[in-house]
Amino acid sequence: MNTANSEQLSVHPRECRLPAAWAALILVDLCLICFAAGPHSRVAAQTTDLDDEWTVVQVDSPDEPERQTPRFEALDVYVDSGDRPLAAWQMELVTDTPGIEIAGIEGGEHAAYQKPPYYDARAMRQNRVVLASYDVGDELPTGNSRVARVHVQIAGAGLCEYRVKLSAAASADGERIPAEITLEKAGQ
Repeated sequence: MNTANSEQLSVHPRECRLPAAWAALILVDLCLICFAAGPHSRVAAQTTDLDDEWTVVQVDSPDEPERQTPRFEALDVYVDSGDRPLAAWQMELVTDTPGIEIAGIEGGEHAAYQKPPYYDARAMRQNRVVLASYDVGDELPTGNSRVARVHVQIAGAGLCEYRVKLSAAASADGERIPAEITLEKAGQ
């Protein structure tokens, strides 16, 4: 048997690659589950109410009833972690207002969150998006920090309503921390 042919016949296992965005979301979710069930249950008990709290944000838009041309607006997402460094966060944004489509996601201001957060682009088509990001560096933001910007396309005029929920916020050691989320129209 020719060795050149035997080398060509050898079977190499196919590489299985998970997209980086999915891997990061899975990692964040697994860490949060581990920390909620682990020795930090006292801290997790203090912050479990985050999972059920939706904040409704109404953004005023131009009152032009005949407005047919779609326009774009940006919404800034802020997470306030108080005096604790914010190493990871996850939030959900939903809108049921007719004529609004989530069009894009941008990163935040602080160096730790300048890259766009991880998100599911398919969910955006249903006017719902889950954003998540983490940074394991030494320079993490504290206090109220813009962590993302969400771009929306709006057809029509009137009040736009969004619901936002902070699902998780964690320190660099993976401990869940109390934090608040706010959403405001960019430039206000």
